[in-house]
Amino acid sequence: MRQHKVYKHETKGYYAVKVGFSWYGFFFNVFWLIFKSLFFWLSFSIIVLTIFVGFSDGLVGKALSLYSTKDWSLVIVFISIPLLIGFKGNKWVSRNLENKDYKLIQTLPAASKKEAIILTQNEKSNQKPTFAAWGLQDSYQPAHRHIEKEK
Repeated sequence: MRQHKVYKHETKGYYAVKVGFSWYGFFFNVFWLIFKSLFFWLSFSIIVLTIFVGFSDGLVGKALSLYSTKDWSLVIVFISIPLLIGFKGNKWVSRNLENKDYKLIQTLPAASKKEAIILTQNEKSNQKPTFAAWGLQDSYQPAHRHIEKEK
């Protein structure tokens, strides 16, 4: 199970952040940064890429030279930006939430963000979570006869 940090805001409720590598941040870096409201890091990565593309005359319309330092620096930057976002992205999200007055409640192992939030809410209310055959059950579903309705 993955570790998740669960935060709580007084008016906005709970929010969970996975601890570790962000695969969505790695593959969809620009869109992920926009979706997570990490505009400082979005502008930083765009500025760095713009500087290096201008510095190396771009790669459009020409072959990559194995002996050109400019071309290799551009390749290294294009590889390192997604890696940086993947390794540091969830830490940036946690710091961004703390800056928006979210309070860290706990860090716990859970299969998903939703399950981490449910486990945190159940600990707060001293209720036992109901488990079904597929995992944590957060509400009664009458179609499942093997789950008894709580009274």
